[in-house]
Amino acid sequence: ATYKKYKEILIPNYGYFRVKFDIQIASADPLNPVYGRIYKNGVAFGTEQSATTIGYVTKSEDLSGFLPGTLLQLWLKGGPGGEQVQARNFRLYWDDTGQNNPYLPAFVDIMTNG
Repeated sequence: ATYKKYKEILIPNYGYFRVKFDIQIASADPLNPVYGRIYKNGVAFGTEQSATTIGYVTKSEDLSGFLPGTLLQLWLKGGPGGEQVQARNFRLYWDDTGQNNPYLPAFVDIMTNG
């Protein structure tokens, strides 16, 4: 299986971002994990996240290095045995105080793309 773009959000500001999404296997008999990964302008950027069960699990990742106008994307990949993947609640949180002090995050929910 290969990754396919699921959703994307246009980055409005500089800063540190927390990305969250829910992922699950949508197959009746899951044998292998399915995957989700954050991309930046079509290039893999975040850590590959996986799900191994039926039932949504929330994945979260803190990322930086985005400029206003950057496309933050959620890409999904089914399992090698043909397992189907589903996602929901693709959310972006922005930390404007972290620009000055990354150790004191104050993430605010600025975008939701279910």
